[in-house]
Amino acid sequence: MKYLFSGILWLFALTAGAQDTSVVFRFYFIGDAGDNAKPGPALQLLGSQLNGLDSAAVAFLGDNVYPHGFNPKAYNSYPFKDTAAYNRLHAQLMQLKNFRGSAYIIPGNHDWLAQRRNGAQALLREELETKIFIADSCPYIKNPRDERFLPSGQKPGPVAVRPAPGICFIVMDTQYPLQGCIRGGEGQMTAGKRKRVLKTMSRALDSLITDAESKNEKVIVSAHHPMYTNGGRPRYLGVMQVLITYTPLRIMGWAGLDRPLSQGMEHPRYKRMRKAIIPVLEKHGNLLYVSGHDHNTQYIAGAKNNRYIISGSGSKKSRLRKKERVPSRFQENTQTGFVVVEFLKNGKQRLVVYRADGSSQVLDTF
Repeated sequence: MKYLFSGILWLFALTAGAQDTSVVFRFYFIGDAGDNAKPGPALQLLGSQLNGLDSAAVAFLGDNVYPHGFNPKAYNSYPFKDTAAYNRLHAQLMQLKNFRGSAYIIPGNHDWLAQRRNGAQALLREELETKIFIADSCPYIKNPRDERFLPSGQKPGPVAVRPAPGICFIVMDTQYPLQGCIRGGEGQMTAGKRKRVLKTMSRALDSLITDAESKNEKVIVSAHHPMYTNGGRPRYLGVMQVLITYTPLRIMGWAGLDRPLSQGMEHPRYKRMRKAIIPVLEKHGNLLYVSGHDHNTQYIAGAKNNRYIISGSGSKKSRLRKKERVPSRFQENTQTGFVVVEFLKNGKQRLVVYRADGSSQVLDTF
């Protein structure tokens, strides 16, 4: 009877633990939040949730400074400041003043001087401003200085950090292989250089995920650009894409006028990037890929139990396609907001979308 009673108690404890849905850690993801010099509704909501929170992390998913990041020319002479860019970046970072968790800022295409040749210089200034502000004004941030802007040093990554035990957060700069030229780095990005960069990125990503799996860690891969999306694009860009790709007007592309086009999945550079990264994600499976770029919220289930989240409505909204490219479990473009990944005590994860009006919705638990 003693052994039977002990077995019943053990079974009861095991069942209770499996049903415990209390949250032990939250990971906030907000993208494309750099359009306002003063915090908009989504940023204000984010700040209110982060205030005093410790068992959490937050990632800003790129396009942190619209319309074209920090202007390098503004730092050639005193007072060394691009006021408009400075205000847009700080509108986001000030939400971290009383936050007691980890914070990560990821670059997007607009942070790269909107894909211009001097984009790496603009990105360098944004990284410096980010680290200075957080060091001076956000005294409770947990993660060290060299992890607060990722990937650091205007490199493509990927890099891995661990915001909490059992969680591996892998970050890439997907704008790097989409750039036409990287002054101070790769120079003119020829087809050969781009192929080499993508090969290095994919191999490193594979290695980092393999290492995390060997430690039984939950993996979240994050970058600015989505691998799948039902986001729409202005029709004139589609027309330009055809003209510049398939007619003698392609000389306009060589002159750098196709920079906006490189941000759509139809562009050859974007296609090559996806072709390099998606097979690595699907080789492993059971991971989250979180991005911004499209100014809406989407949740797409992919192969091998991978889940693709777009949280790009931090300050802007953009249309969704009437006819989906890929089946989605959730998509919305009516409000700004952000997505939270909650890690539960029973070992599961829960996806929750928060809207600027304060409402929320559970997207999935797995």
